[in-house]
Amino acid sequence: MGPYSDPAAMQRKLAQLRQLALPAGSFIPVGQRPRYMPGISLGVFDQREQALQQLAHLQARGVQTAHVVQRNLGIQGSYWVLPALDPQQARRLRSLPALQAADRHPRPCPG
Repeated sequence: MGPYSDPAAMQRKLAQLRQLALPAGSFIPVGQRPRYMPGISLGVFDQREQALQQLAHLQARGVQTAHVVQRNLGIQGSYWVLPALDPQQARRLRSLPALQAADRHPRPCPG
């Protein structure tokens, strides 16, 4: 939900959501996502269909202004810096089946 014009508007919306008696933890202020701030998250889902189902459930409970957005829109990749790995740990990391199945290839940082 949002982003809102200012943090006070978001706080008013949070108060409205509390009045709907939604389950604890079902909504939180958005953090570390400037594109959506100030805003409110009603959940993070792996599949769009899951998000749409949750939206329909919340709409039935009285939530009116929520919409589904793609959270990581525009992200090309991610990098982890693991400076404390010894050579044996680095070899084990590179051989993890999940990384191989996803065609991910950990490599040393240039530098």
